Amino acid sequence: MLRRWWGRHGVAIMLGSLTLIAAWLLRRTQGATIFEIYQLISRPFQSLPAKEESLSNARTLELQQQVEELKTQNQKLKELLGYKKTQNKLRIVAPVVGRSADSWWQEIILGRGSEAGIKKGFVVMAPGGVVGRVVSVTPHTSRALLISDPTSKVGAVISRSRSMGFLGGQ
Repeated sequence: MLRRWWGRHGVAIMLGSLTLIAAWLLRRTQGATIFEIYQLISRPFQSLPAKEESLSNARTLELQQQVEELKTQNQKLKELLGYKKTQNKLRIVAPVVGRSADSWWQEIILGRGSEAGIKKGFVVMAPGGVVGRVVSVTPHTSRALLISDPTSKVGAVISRSRSMGFLGGQ
């Protein structure tokens, strides 16, 4: 009778006992055993970089190589053109001493002339950028045509799109 009872319920008792022992071990180790087993199984897959990461790394390397190539090309072009970086750019500070009432937006008279080193064709700048160009020079004054004059045109580049064109006055 005991043998028959054990034959019927023995497997269930053994499985129940194993389940209770496993639950007790899990509680005592706080799941460390399961975590260690998971780490052993997943370790070979973790060393492989993700596809997006490898593509990003490849793109970064490609861009770095392009930058180096462009720097080299830039240096060669500078050597071919004989470009020299000048630290002391010629700047002559000149006050605005006059404006004509009938051409207020077309020209200005500057308080420096040929004795200060100003020549015809020089660019006139202000803190905001280009203002115009010198069209005539006397020893102590010079007359500058403003870019707001309808006959004045200046080359320009749009910084975002790198489109080139010219800017004309109205």
